[in-house]
Amino acid sequence: MVMFAPLRFCLSFWCWVMNESDHYLSYHFQSSTVEVNSLWLDLDDARKILMENGFPLPRSVVVPSSAVSRLDDYNSVISRQLAFPCVIKVISPEILHKTDVGAVKLNLMDFDSIKSAIKHLHQELSPNYRIKGYLVEEQLQNVLVEVVIGVKNDADFGHVIMVGLGGIHVEILEDVTFRLLPITKEDVLEMLEELKGRKLFEPIRGRSGINKDSLVSLILQVSDFIHRNPHILEIDLNPVGCTEKGCFILDVRIKSEISSIS
Repeated sequence: MVMFAPLRFCLSFWCWVMNESDHYLSYHFQSSTVEVNSLWLDLDDARKILMENGFPLPRSVVVPSSAVSRLDDYNSVISRQLAFPCVIKVISPEILHKTDVGAVKLNLMDFDSIKSAIKHLHQELSPNYRIKGYLVEEQLQNVLVEVVIGVKNDADFGHVIMVGLGGIHVEILEDVTFRLLPITKEDVLEMLEELKGRKLFEPIRGRSGINKDSLVSLILQVSDFIHRNPHILEIDLNPVGCTEKGCFILDVRIKSEISSIS
């Protein structure tokens, strides 16, 4: 890829750190950065944007916080539209890392479990955070590998994409690779080959391999999405659950200069 050689040289300055001031993972370059007025979209808004752009996400239903006292009203729609087990994620502009504050509930096998979990989350978190609602989502089954796909608009290089092994251990594994955007299919294949854990994508001892074509398509889709929305400052898809059948975005954060994204 054009400009990849100087980028490889400069990537020695990258580090993946926890920003202690606002507790979100971010990339930091040792050069100066540009400060702009920006906003983190909440989970519901970010998911809507991805769905409108054809990104693969599990099916879900949003329960607004105003409906906590009448959760039975959502019994039929959840039971009809979703398959169990389900996961619940709190929707709040004040919570960027949900697992850190216990804002995720997994393995909910029926509506009574969902109702109980929402009531518990509301009781525990609403006194301290502004809660918009609760995302009830199908829990992806048979996940073989979790991947992270991230983009940051760097002051010196422009939009840079990162791909690596993801989930809650991304900052521990540090198995990631970078490119300047836009990228081609050849770039994506090269990136995946650079990962130390790339063999996890393949069949191992009777275990199926992931749908690698689906992962490649998703990474290219992110590149195209950023090309059409250059005002996006950061996007963090982590984790992306990779299965034998396909890859699905399980959590997303988007930071943009403007609230309108196409």
